[in-house]
Amino acid sequence: MSRIGEMIVHGGWLISLAAAVAGCGEIKTDASSGDDPKVDTVSPDHGPAVGGITVTLHGSGLGGASPLVLVDGVLAEEVVSVGDTDVTFKLPPGREGSTVDITVSTDHGFGAVEGKFKFNTLPVVLSIDPPVGRFAGGTTVTVTGRGFQSQEAGLPTVLIGGSPATNVQIIDDKTLQATTSPATAGTAAFTKTDVVVTNANGPATFAKSFTITKQGLLATTNNNTIWWIDPTSKVAIQIVNQTPTKLSSCVLGPNGKLYGRGNDPTTGQKNLVSFDPLAGTVDFIGPLKVGAANSQIGALAFVGNNLYAASTSPNVGTQGFYLVDQATAAMTLVPGGTGITPYHSSIITKDGTSVYQVTTMNGPLNSIAVTNSAITPGPTMNGPSAQARSMVLVGSMLYVGEYASPGKVYAVNTTTGAVTATATVQALVTSLCQTPPTF
Repeated sequence: MSRIGEMIVHGGWLISLAAAVAGCGEIKTDASSGDDPKVDTVSPDHGPAVGGITVTLHGSGLGGASPLVLVDGVLAEEVVSVGDTDVTFKLPPGREGSTVDITVSTDHGFGAVEGKFKFNTLPVVLSIDPPVGRFAGGTTVTVTGRGFQSQEAGLPTVLIGGSPATNVQIIDDKTLQATTSPATAGTAAFTKTDVVVTNANGPATFAKSFTITKQGLLATTNNNTIWWIDPTSKVAIQIVNQTPTKLSSCVLGPNGKLYGRGNDPTTGQKNLVSFDPLAGTVDFIGPLKVGAANSQIGALAFVGNNLYAASTSPNVGTQGFYLVDQATAAMTLVPGGTGITPYHSSIITKDGTSVYQVTTMNGPLNSIAVTNSAITPGPTMNGPSAQARSMVLVGSMLYVGEYASPGKVYAVNTTTGAVTATATVQALVTSLCQTPPTF
């Protein structure tokens, strides 16, 4: 046999196949002797490139105490003779998609079966939709690629950001669906992570393809960017680098959508808009008008299902407190609301009947009743002298942003007015709002 002297690398050791076989008994090199191993069939005749399955060679002359099997030149493990007609072994890893030879050696000599075994191809992941999901899990995603069903692939595991997805379902060979699990502790929010699909044929990695969001604050800026803020860790991350218009006055609506003010790209009018804080897209609802006059609002706030605005527009002639039609953006003065909201005043929901109102970081934290615009004085904040053009209430915690670059965001004690720095955004903050429930 011409391969007797071949050297095989296995587990870091060089093994002389000739010596190994010689130790098992006489080597039969004369093909005419008729007792060399003969392989008629391989079952199964294909298997995963990661190896690991049991393969059976069937033929004759396969008996012996110490058989050896090579698959494409790689020494197999757990080789066992089953009588004279069968040898079983554990398939070693191989080259995906390749058709290979299998060689067996026994006490009787050598036998080979050429081109009768094929390694399956690995699965491939090409996309995941949506490409973002909640830190808390529960996002249903669709993964597309190939190799999800064919070649005895079996039910795969899906890891997203290192966490195993649940409800994994194979739709067809190119599509599967799954539900994301809560992110593992220490997973960084708004950092792209890997998606790994592993089935019986091996793993497929779609690198840096999925973004995990997290609840917190959002900040819009005067340079058309959107930032995510974690008030606990004080981390601020830019998540959108260019919106179609400069956004301000952002507020989370009871329907889970984010609203704000933006300039119409054609007319330049101040518009009521809704926007997607992940895609950076903006939908223009309509011009903010009091009668025929376009209004420059300073802030928006929902009280229940009603949307209110603090207008600071010189076009109207006065600054006031208004109810906003969410379908048309038309503004109606709240009784008694004329002139009560100074230039660059900011408002946000306080409770079911009133809103907080501030103008500067070292000014009073007042409240305004939504029925009659009555003002209730509050404590004076002890922050810097900067304007306070942004404000958001999350649970019982009030956050106010200074109008400066870089802009600091402060937590405010609503009883004493004391402010504590929470985070810094490397831009001029135009508004603060709460992340939507989809985060």
